[in-house]
Amino acid sequence: MYVYSGTYRQCTCGQETPLKDDAGNILRTGDIVMSYTVNNFGVANFDGLTVVVSDEWQSYSDGTHIKKEGAPEAFVMGIKDCDLELETGNYPEFVWRVRRVKRFEDVIAGEQWKDFGFNYSGT
Repeated sequence: MYVYSGTYRQCTCGQETPLKDDAGNILRTGDIVMSYTVNNFGVANFDGLTVVVSDEWQSYSDGTHIKKEGAPEAFVMGIKDCDLELETGNYPEFVWRVRRVKRFEDVIAGEQWKDFGFNYSGT
């Protein structure tokens, strides 16, 4: 099964990543997570649901998908270039955190999260 952003294939579900959620759980591609920020006063702001993906595939306008060469880079969709903070304590201006809310194993082909910009397909 694959994760898509619209018709763009992001990744194959189930690949282990170096990413962890705020509870220390290792995240896999296809895991649904909630993202939030914590400011320097320890106040959290919920930013919505998103998904763990990688840059494994190149998609084309004709509908074809070609697997890229080399090791894919895993990231949380929507906050690709942000480090995920695990520790609590003295915060900088704000830090990004995620919490897994649904494992990739519990997702079904055809599941759509249109409001959050991703969906799952077996093809």
